[in-house]
Amino acid sequence: MARGPTSATNCFTNWDGAYGSWPNFGNELLYELGRRGVKPIIAHPERYVDVQKDIAKIETAVRQGALLQITAGSILGQTTKEMQSCCLRLLDAGWVHVVASDAHNNGHAWPGEAIKAVEKRVGSARARQIFEDNPRAILEGQTLASQMVPEKSRSGLGRLFGARR
Repeated sequence: MARGPTSATNCFTNWDGAYGSWPNFGNELLYELGRRGVKPIIAHPERYVDVQKDIAKIETAVRQGALLQITAGSILGQTTKEMQSCCLRLLDAGWVHVVASDAHNNGHAWPGEAIKAVEKRVGSARARQIFEDNPRAILEGQTLASQMVPEKSRSGLGRLFGARR
């Protein structure tokens, strides 16, 4: 766990669960962390097969205050189509708080590489929150501002036929 400067009011922890399924104990664990004043940041939620199938699987955690950190490479399609689709649905739902790299080596995308794709999807104001405002607040241990609703730029017919923002 990391704390920001001494004026910090929040403690954050990055939670990177096992690959595969969202654990049965996941929501309970995150609730307990929140109850103890720790804000969990769920890393790579797009990697959970159940979340890929239905993002509602992680909704309870988000509603309880967990933050979501998706991976730049997943947004850009450098992983599986299922992970990319999951990231886009999480962005559309307004649940993404941070985009990060998974930079264990030089082959992974950096967050800055995904800015244009995220701006296109949710609008520039929301993208600024995800790439600038939220990371700054986390590093400083401050409360995140209310999250903007992603711009809804698709028409009803566009959504029906899969048009992208």
